[in-house]
Amino acid sequence: MTKNLYKGNFNWCGQLFILYTQTNSENIAFNNFCKQLTKKVGYSFNYVRNYFLQFNRDGYLITLNKRG
Repeated sequence: MTKNLYKGNFNWCGQLFILYTQTNSENIAFNNFCKQLTKKVGYSFNYVRNYFLQFNRDGYLITLNKRG
């Protein structure tokens, strides 16, 4: 099965990060983006993930860039 290319725009405390990942679903892409952000912002995976999921925060956008 081929993977799709996803683009993620994440607003972390006013700083915009544009990230890319290849995977089969948007849910997995979100987790991959959170893992990438942990390295950039210095917080744990759970902290970063909860930052975007808590309170239905509108701080990110994931788009399908290219189908596999």
